[in-house]
Amino acid sequence: MTLVKLDPEGTPVEEVITDIDGAEAVPVPSSFDREAPLLPLPWSALAGFNVADVYPLDTTGLPPGLYQTEFNYRKSVQPKEALILVKTGESWLLCGVRRSPVFVGLSVAYSFFDADDAAGDEDEELDFAMI
Repeated sequence: MTLVKLDPEGTPVEEVITDIDGAEAVPVPSSFDREAPLLPLPWSALAGFNVADVYPLDTTGLPPGLYQTEFNYRKSVQPKEALILVKTGESWLLCGVRRSPVFVGLSVAYSFFDADDAAGDEDEELDFAMI
């Protein structure tokens, strides 16, 4: 059996090759067709993760904790990042993207902190010892 891809007019077309950063992307099989490694993570990694999909899991034998893996619902060139959250008696597969907060610096960029006080508080200093 031969498979030929055709355009709407019936003309044969070449297979589309996907490039990611200049390199040919190889499709990764579905997570249902392969095993993926689990790496333990600290609980703090959950705070920097944008969750898009949540799937309940039956994880017998995994100790409570947070684990990193990847998830492909279907065969694709870019698997999703995934975390497995295991609590006593319950566990979930969290699919999404890890976000990296941008550190801007130590200065505060809000103009109202630097604005002159129009009310006229005569150089009143703030003493944190009063609290």
